[in-house]
Amino acid sequence: IQGFQQPYWNVLISNSELVENIKINHYPNPVIDYLNFSFLNYITGSADLLIFDFSGRIILQNNLKIEEGIATVSLRSLPMGTFLVYLKNDKINYYTKIIKK
Repeated sequence: IQGFQQPYWNVLISNSELVENIKINHYPNPVIDYLNFSFLNYITGSADLLIFDFSGRIILQNNLKIEEGIATVSLRSLPMGTFLVYLKNDKINYYTKIIKK
């Protein structure tokens, strides 16, 4: 997936797959320091988190712990810009776009 271009982002985002009626929200967007995810129908677990820059390079990779339907990741180290966020595990295949201020 590394190396794709931003026009392809909308295709990835629209084709995100979630099983078992899991719903994911992320906030705030734009983000300053911390990005939060809330999960409906998914209380505890983990997911691989990948964040890509405009040129498709992976700039952050982490394991996201989901507790009580919430997960938070620090984005303090990211420069300002637009990024593609990818969450993946056996039940989640989720893409979204964020803006870092």
